[in-house]
Amino acid sequence: MPPMDPNRTLDGFQARLVKLEDLYQRTYSAVQRAGNELELRKGLAADFGFRLGGEWELFQHRWYIAAISKRPSKFVGVIQKEIDELVDKGNLRSRLTAIRKDSLIVPTHPTAPQIAQFVDPKGYNVTFDDTDSWLRMAQKHLHSDYTAKVAILVSDAESTSTLDLLRAIRNRLAHGSDGSGTRLNAFASAREAGESEGLVGPKNDPLVRKTNRIDDVATYLHAAGRPSQQRVLYLSQRVRDIAEMLRK
Repeated sequence: MPPMDPNRTLDGFQARLVKLEDLYQRTYSAVQRAGNELELRKGLAADFGFRLGGEWELFQHRWYIAAISKRPSKFVGVIQKEIDELVDKGNLRSRLTAIRKDSLIVPTHPTAPQIAQFVDPKGYNVTFDDTDSWLRMAQKHLHSDYTAKVAILVSDAESTSTLDLLRAIRNRLAHGSDGSGTRLNAFASAREAGESEGLVGPKNDPLVRKTNRIDDVATYLHAAGRPSQQRVLYLSQRVRDIAEMLRK
């Protein structure tokens, strides 16, 4: 089986988002023509925002697996070391090799399912709590070419603050807790000097909620972030631009 190509994974992600944007706009227009139901149109914006967060999380998983598949030597060394340490600690080597001599050897070029099993044994996709944890995992598993791509992205506060907002939107829509609402408002505000939360940079100005608290995510996403463009569509474009930073 040939190795995966992270750039093809990126191409697929871009194509899916373009398709989702088109579907959203066509559905939105159809609803508007049918009777201008504002609440329904805001609901469509919220649904798209939630889907966007899920697509980014899935892309991170697929790109991470593809990056390992493309240049697996570092990952293979790390996993082999972990297996050796666990086996030696339990004095299991002689028993396991008696069953099958190569059972403790990580393949030089593991398949994508094998890679996923190593890094995501529960099968819930490789997920990262934040961009810092993404970088730490990349430094552990990925070849330097791909670690460098993640590091450049993570070092760009304008990009990471957009991703923080995207995660906060998805979490708020998922369970609607008071805590998720507080974090959403923090990440949708302009970042103050010395703070670690909030949006940074001119590219994120259309996403900043400048007045009032966000009580309804749908209203925030449906509103125009800049003339003639809803925030949710602008956010989708920002996410696509950020993903391109990973292209090699």
